[in-house]
Amino acid sequence: MKKFDVIIIGGGHNGLVAACVLSKKGKKVLVIEKNEKLGGLANYVEYLSDISQEILKELNITIEKNISDNFISALSEDLNHTVLKINGSKNVQFLQTSASDSDKKSFINLVNKYDLFARTLRSFMFKKPPRVKSGSRSDIWQLFSMGLKVRRLGKKNMRELLRVIGLNIADDLEDNIENNILKGLISNEAVIGTNLGARSPGSILNLLYNQATNNSLFRINKFNTNSFLNSVENICKKK
Repeated sequence: MKKFDVIIIGGGHNGLVAACVLSKKGKKVLVIEKNEKLGGLANYVEYLSDISQEILKELNITIEKNISDNFISALSEDLNHTVLKINGSKNVQFLQTSASDSDKKSFINLVNKYDLFARTLRSFMFKKPPRVKSGSRSDIWQLFSMGLKVRRLGKKNMRELLRVIGLNIADDLEDNIENNILKGLISNEAVIGTNLGARSPGSILNLLYNQATNNSLFRINKFNTNSFLNSVENICKKK
């Protein structure tokens, strides 16, 4: 009977990535999948958005990416729908909306605020957490470096980050925006793919995590699903 260091139940895209990373670190991995085709729910979409650039670099994967314009739509009962054009991490253009000018300005300010916080978290998000009680110089330096990066936000932004990071997204939106459609656009990004609701504690942290991974608050990255799945499957087979 063969022995394995790790057994992964489910050959979806997350399971395959985990198997690739572990195998590159010298672990003997077994992936168990009930279906004939690997990929899980990813097989039902043409493009994937939540693929970290750090993962692509670590696995040395180059995959096809759709670089077409990105549009975000939110429907309204009165047919005054909201349409945004997204270019880059925080360049948001209103093509159509019934929101007031003040709400549009507040919306842009929130996008920029979350982008600032996400970039700060991204700088150490993929690093191994320091062992606080180890006493080693490397752990102490890493902890100091993390604190310094947060401190560099400035007193006002640092306090704001510490204030909102444990909050729910609904409270922060209600403090800044009146238009429910604009609230819904950001709330959706904070809870999608989770069991959280807009009023769940920590939903802002989930938003920042997604934003740090995608380099954008909205899921505008479009990686070809088949290209990605074939790449990680081939890596697994080679290992």
